[in-house]
Amino acid sequence: MTSSVRGPFANQLKNRNFLAPVGFKFSLAKYPKVSFFSNTARIPDISLGTAIESTYLKDIDIPGEKLTYGELNVRFLVDENLENYMKIHNWLTGLGFPESPQQFIDITKNEEGQRDKKEQYSDGSLHILNSNYNDIAVVKFKDLFPVYLTSLEFDATESDINYFTADVTFKYTIYDIVGPTGKKLWYNSIMQILVPHKIYEERISICKKCSKFNKRNQCTICNCAMTLKCHLPNASCPDNPSRWSVFYEPWQNSGDVGAWCCHWSW
Repeated sequence: MTSSVRGPFANQLKNRNFLAPVGFKFSLAKYPKVSFFSNTARIPDISLGTAIESTYLKDIDIPGEKLTYGELNVRFLVDENLENYMKIHNWLTGLGFPESPQQFIDITKNEEGQRDKKEQYSDGSLHILNSNYNDIAVVKFKDLFPVYLTSLEFDATESDINYFTADVTFKYTIYDIVGPTGKKLWYNSIMQILVPHKIYEERISICKKCSKFNKRNQCTICNCAMTLKCHLPNASCPDNPSRWSVFYEPWQNSGDVGAWCCHWSW
């Protein structure tokens, strides 16, 4: 089937053969046709402030009123046309308008060409994928805007083919975690999506000792970023024989790779 995509995005789709999904995919509502395949991403931390309740014996910590959300840091693979990199770059420079106020005006125009200050923000989604590259959960961010973007280093002396990656840091208002259908996750916590830290450490330790683990933290068999893949319960080592297997909690069926998903309430 011939793609109906036209313009600069047509070439980007053709040039994405080297971008194997590796656990996370990041998308921005502001740029729906531009994909950010991520080989490093993290669900930001949350902290709750505390207040002090004084008693005649001692001061007692009690829950405070404000949540503090950590920054969103994403490392994405840069496409050959620099399409995704330049979208973030121009967005960032538009917010700072180092050359003229017109840069800010340009990024705050909506599709109708009207000024709208809401356009300086964008909602975003961090898709957590299983080993079949299907969504198992989506982290939805409200009112994102970039505050940091790494440089790209060109080195003609590099003998190996290393595809460019870029790190971007976002601030935002709030985030929520939902299932693939958009409904809230109600089962215990988001950590049920990931294996316990002890299991992750065991897996990544095995990978690092393997001859098929390269300096980019990738497995040369499946081309996955193992620092991400080792977090996923239904992931397994692609080697034959496999060096580590799918992780099951005690309440899970041992014969079904997708069984763990059934214990979520979407």
